[in-house]
Amino acid sequence: HVANEYDLPCMQPPDRREQLEDPHDPTRAILEMVFKRHDADESGEIEMHEVNSILEENGLTFDSEALDIVFKKFDVDGSGTLDFNEFCEMMADLKAEKAIVEKRSTSYELP
Repeated sequence: HVANEYDLPCMQPPDRREQLEDPHDPTRAILEMVFKRHDADESGEIEMHEVNSILEENGLTFDSEALDIVFKKFDVDGSGTLDFNEFCEMMADLKAEKAIVEKRSTSYELP
């Protein structure tokens, strides 16, 4: 039984979640671009090593054990991969999205 929205696996407050779900939100657009670039097999999901690559290429390094714990927290279905929404949640939790957005907004053409 879910008592309120905060009990769901998603860690972000409802207003933040709405922002990440808005297809016109610039943060979402950049995260989606980065996600798709690393989703080599176009499965709509990325694995731990791909998440690590995303973080490293954006100048963010995390202890591999800590990163593994956080990855498992957001891999809600236990598939060993993150879909785009799970990826957004993880980046927000790691406070990585801001660094990625700042770096990428100068590197990529936004739609």
